[in-house]
Amino acid sequence: MAMNTEHQLSTEDTPTPRFANNFWGKDDAGYSALTTRMRHAKVTCQEILSMFQARAALEEEYGKKLLKLSKSPLGKDELGSLRDSLDVVRYEVEATGKSHVELASKMRDQLESALAEFNNSQKDKRKMAKEKYDAECLRTKGLSAAKMNLAGKELDKVSLKMEKTELASRAADIEYQASIRQLTEINDKWIVEWRAACDKFQLLEEQRIDYLRTTLWNYANIISSACVADDEVCSRPNWTLNGLK
Repeated sequence: MAMNTEHQLSTEDTPTPRFANNFWGKDDAGYSALTTRMRHAKVTCQEILSMFQARAALEEEYGKKLLKLSKSPLGKDELGSLRDSLDVVRYEVEATGKSHVELASKMRDQLESALAEFNNSQKDKRKMAKEKYDAECLRTKGLSAAKMNLAGKELDKVSLKMEKTELASRAADIEYQASIRQLTEINDKWIVEWRAACDKFQLLEEQRIDYLRTTLWNYANIISSACVADDEVCSRPNWTLNGLK
């Protein structure tokens, strides 16, 4: 028992890896990896939603066909215990049909609608986080290009002015150094914005995994309950047939 407690404590003490500490790299490699992961996450959510929709449609179709079948004549001219047994069989078909129609309804109400709403919420949050980062990234690149262009021109001026006066050269160099500092500030701001975007994407991913875990548990419970109900209904003809004479 002590070993389990120790393991639990060590697990709780382990810090959760942060996206902001890992998704970096040359040529926007970290950005590409993280945005690809978020796209794949969106695809998985949509695939699960499509599976729920298809399963609900199949259950509803199956249930309605069983209900239609339960209305077909079955030994209407029979008497006694045989008639009773056939009535139970017809009732079993009807009850099973209702059970599957109800299962389809539960899947739509408890799983499908909620997951669709969650997917839309995640989509909006991903879009807002990405647009904010992309806007800042474009601004940063634009300013960087402008500053580098300015720096290049000023260096040319330095070369020309060095032939004239040392004072002019020094002034141009000061302006160049100022542009370098501005570039550093812009880069630092980009780092802050990217870390914020990583934190937002990590929160969305953690929420998505937790939500899907709960949703799939609910799905398993709904299916399990339907199977138990089917088993109970299907066993009723056996009880009746035991008394058939």
